[in-house]
Amino acid sequence: DVMLYPPGLESEVDTWRRKRINQQLLPIGKQAVFSSKLTSQLDAVLRECNDAIVGPYLTGEQLNAADCHAFPFVWRLSKEFDLSNYPSLSQWVQTCSQHQAFAKTIRSS
Repeated sequence: DVMLYPPGLESEVDTWRRKRINQQLLPIGKQAVFSSKLTSQLDAVLRECNDAIVGPYLTGEQLNAADCHAFPFVWRLSKEFDLSNYPSLSQWVQTCSQHQAFAKTIRSS
């Protein structure tokens, strides 16, 4: 069962969805994908995301709306760029990739 907004984590989930993903990662990441370059701007955002991950999911022990919102684009970035410099983010992508909620939606290129 996925609780989209776990009690007590609403603010953290919202920070991930609005600030880190919508305002930072999506626009900067799209530019990087189109130019095929991991830019210094994208590196900074990926580092911030990496450092903010609580683990094993973005805000802790439970998959929630933040993970569902972030996964498709971060998974795409993981196919375009080497994310090994962001170990928490790489582990999160791996963890989500194995979760049944995402596993059926991913296709290897």
